[in-house]
Amino acid sequence: MVDAYPLQFPSNWGRTKYTERSRFDTTFASTRDKLLDEIRLLGGTNVVISSNLELKQDGYPYANRREPEDKGIAVYFTLKGKQQCFACDRWDKVRDNIRSIEKTVAALRGIAHWGTNEMVKASFQGFEALPEKIEPNQHQYFIGINSLDEAKVRRKVLIKELHPDYGGNSDDFAEMQRQFKLFEREE
Repeated sequence: MVDAYPLQFPSNWGRTKYTERSRFDTTFASTRDKLLDEIRLLGGTNVVISSNLELKQDGYPYANRREPEDKGIAVYFTLKGKQQCFACDRWDKVRDNIRSIEKTVAALRGIAHWGTNEMVKASFQGFEALPEKIEPNQHQYFIGINSLDEAKVRRKVLIKELHPDYGGNSDDFAEMQRQFKLFEREE
């Protein structure tokens, strides 16, 4: 199961380097409630809104807290027996990232409403959450690499992308380093 806090952003999704200001005009509580309604109307259950916001007793983030450094949001839910995930970190406010996901779910619900369920099914295949564990020999940063020399070249590129000094995230950087060491041992 996915934790609501801290943020469990899907590892297979790219992260936005520079956030933007949105044109959404909403409050945190309002957009959170609209998102939950849209997922419920779609038929989704077991919703987890994962963020770096402190959580209340009911498991939802406080609406009136200071913005965290990482404003990303990942929303996990079950739809027709499959775990789905929508994630967004494009906007400079957590509430706006939630609003973006809410609008996306509403659009997909609209497609389903107008009788094109096959398109919705095809769309949701792309949002299926990854398994919680990555199998051995499947290091996401080094997929398709067959030699240690290739892995070393890829690692140099990733250092420039993921290192916090270059605008990356320290958790992603540490994970890449861990995967490189595992890859190195397997070679």
